[in-house]
Amino acid sequence: MNKASENSDEIDLETVRYCETEEEVRKCIKPSAETPRPVQNDFDLFNYENKNVIIALSEDMEWNKPSEPPQIAERTFTDKIAQWGTNFLYNAKSGNSIWYALLGDKKPDPSKPIRLLNKEYNIATKEGYIKFISSFKKLVWVTYRRDFFPLLKDGTCSSDNGWGCTVRVGQMALANALVRHFSNNSQQLLPRPLYERAISDFWDSGSGKNYPFSIQNFYKIGQKYGVKPGEWLGQTMVASILQDLEKEYSNYKMPILTFVDGAIYRSKFRSVDPAEVAKDGFEVMEYGEYDEYVSGQLVFVSSSLGMKAPETSHLPALQRLFDFPELVGVMGGRTSEALFFVGYQEDDFLFLDPHFVQNAPSKKELKDYFDTYHCNVPKVINYWKIDVSVCIVFYVPDDAKHCNDFLERMEKYSKTSEALVQCYDKPPVISEFDNCEDSLVLDNY
Repeated sequence: MNKASENSDEIDLETVRYCETEEEVRKCIKPSAETPRPVQNDFDLFNYENKNVIIALSEDMEWNKPSEPPQIAERTFTDKIAQWGTNFLYNAKSGNSIWYALLGDKKPDPSKPIRLLNKEYNIATKEGYIKFISSFKKLVWVTYRRDFFPLLKDGTCSSDNGWGCTVRVGQMALANALVRHFSNNSQQLLPRPLYERAISDFWDSGSGKNYPFSIQNFYKIGQKYGVKPGEWLGQTMVASILQDLEKEYSNYKMPILTFVDGAIYRSKFRSVDPAEVAKDGFEVMEYGEYDEYVSGQLVFVSSSLGMKAPETSHLPALQRLFDFPELVGVMGGRTSEALFFVGYQEDDFLFLDPHFVQNAPSKKELKDYFDTYHCNVPKVINYWKIDVSVCIVFYVPDDAKHCNDFLERMEKYSKTSEALVQCYDKPPVISEFDNCEDSLVLDNY
């Protein structure tokens, strides 16, 4: 069996194929200077002297010896037309007002103030509009991608166009929370190294810990729920899979909590005294000169705006949620189209739209690729056109003072008319009553 020399600077495809361990693979491949990470994950794509070498490692990190490297299947004519159609509709809804009337989207009214998360902007003035657009463009925007590493073994499913919008909205929620997490909840623009680290966690470049929140990892974890690529998913399922992704692949000390039916429970939140961090075993995240304690929790709360259509009474309740500085956004949308709501203007809601197909990462266009994670086209949709299912997303720092303050404000909110979130001390305890299976006692509700 041929083995590569430890000091070899040349790549030999045949030699690589016969490597038996990850260590041997590392010895015979010298990544290009543009490669931002070492080979650690299940699928890592390197470009070396115009040769694409795909390293496939199994879950236990042992080398598999395929007869041929896996290849991305060429896009069919139907796929190309579908992707063109998706982008045509996105651009149409972002431009001519005639399309607004037909398709339901519109630009914000420049004569009225607009709310972006917990801050209001007077966009009637030039200065106010510039501040609004600047803040809007800082948000992380995740969209459909094409030509990423295939999700199926036959090389197909290398684009999520037409079915992955809820996954992308979930990634948007997580990415924007991660930016806050890295900035110690300051909501300020991150230093470039931290920003690149946060964004690259969502690259669709393969599975494993190098790209913890990639679409490949998402569907790898989703297998245990029976989730398959090509299927449209609900918000609660997406939140559950993201919760498992954080446990399996992330070391950011940002646990994800998921709640259903609009009910949250104090007992589920992590509350830490910063002075007791070392004693409790929480680690300080290390980012070179930016070392500091960073810890928080991401909260998904599934709720409803009504039975079959949004109810009038829930409109002010939804708007009041944007008073919370902890709000990351609201996962929602219209029928079969997921959107990420980040503000409102009267009864219109500002959103980020994932229905735009962009290329998967390219090492040659690394700098430009980061720019594709930001949107400069604000759009709004009327409340009455929104689907009733929503998932409200918060990032809550877990220091005791901040966490308790959030829960107290949430408890006050839950007592207001038609609140979308109810706050309780702990979940109900379900027990058998008189040995009768059909009789249940709910305690501590």
